[in-house]
Amino acid sequence: MENLGIPEDEIKIAMRFGVYDLLVALPKDELASKGVDFVRSMIIKLVADELDPGGEWEKRWDEFWEYFK
Repeated sequence: MENLGIPEDEIKIAMRFGVYDLLVALPKDELASKGVDFVRSMIIKLVADELDPGGEWEKRWDEFWEYFK
């Protein structure tokens, strides 16, 4: 995340209990079809609500989620 220029405050939101860690609880065959989109939408909502409703962060996070495709 840091290598993509995602600020520490956004990383802290993603790393909260019950956000990014949900991905490890899913069976591998459901990760791409259900987990990534769900967790991605949670992070987007939390970052927008708490830090930057303007969406300057969205491109950074799009690059991060490319890893899971």
